[in-house]
Amino acid sequence: MGSGQTAAKQGRGVTLALRWDGTAWTQAPSIQVSNGDSLSGVASISSTEAWAVGFSAPTPTKTLAFHFK
Repeated sequence: MGSGQTAAKQGRGVTLALRWDGTAWTQAPSIQVSNGDSLSGVASISSTEAWAVGFSAPTPTKTLAFHFK
């Protein structure tokens, strides 16, 4: 979980979520509200479900919460 940059977004910051399938990491769909979003924490509630939290910037920052299934 965190943030990264993509060429498709002209170098803007985007949220980044990765999923482990037991063999390799792959990028998972994640929430994107505005430029400068970041995910900073994750809690797994089962082998197929998790919650991620972070913030949306610029100021005033807003809380992000995302449910992965």
